Amino acid sequence: MKKFASVLFCVNLCLTISALYPCLAACEEPLQICNCDTGVMDVEIPSTATEMTVTMSDLIEECASGTKNLGNFQSCVSKLTNEWRKDGLIDGREKGAIQRCATRFTPVETVDYVDVERYLGLWYQIASYIDPRIGDLAGVTAEYTLNQDGTVKVVNKGIVGGLDGTPVMIEGIARVVDEETNAKLAVSFPDFGITDEAEYWIIELAEDYSYAVVTNSNRSSLFILSRTPTMEESVYQDIIDRLTMQCFDPGKIILTPQPEE
Repeated sequence: MKKFASVLFCVNLCLTISALYPCLAACEEPLQICNCDTGVMDVEIPSTATEMTVTMSDLIEECASGTKNLGNFQSCVSKLTNEWRKDGLIDGREKGAIQRCATRFTPVETVDYVDVERYLGLWYQIASYIDPRIGDLAGVTAEYTLNQDGTVKVVNKGIVGGLDGTPVMIEGIARVVDEETNAKLAVSFPDFGITDEAEYWIIELAEDYSYAVVTNSNRSSLFILSRTPTMEESVYQDIIDRLTMQCFDPGKIILTPQPEE
């Protein structure tokens, strides 16, 4: 009965928001912070800055992006929830639920140090978040070689339509952003019209450099890489367990088909 009442409340909340704010998109799913379900429906909100709509989760991800400590994140979320409460988008109970889930947040932390020369070479993508701009590729690999100017040449390959499909490839450049650790890089693909740099943060790296986990400052991307096309199930599951504890969504991590060794 309690579960039904909770579902009914969420539905009624969607209907109420739609009636009061017809410009808002229909509710889709509850807002989550670090795998904590707030019970508040994640709705689209008109942005006065861009004249476009953004979701509540988009704004919370902006709070998380690049933040260095829990206090900064909680302060940003508190400001958002105060605005949403003032605008009638949420009530006091929902504001409290969002702020409680915000306490689970931990900033993205990279490994202490990366030996760039050891990191070079061929990596196989074992699993990842799916990038909607690219789609679901098979046989994904990334190969890194050192350029004369100290940057890293990036060659990403994949196969469209399964392992028997059409091979695709893109070349780019990576540069070290944090020279103290070499664990934060920025990647771009200028020859393919992608000049905006994407964050490449190494958050896990095996002692023998046999696997690595890469993300960005707001956890919107995720790649589990291995020196071999396959990874032992126990090693993979341990990685997933650690990622779950670090606010990554295990439900979004999709295995990448790779050819058998």
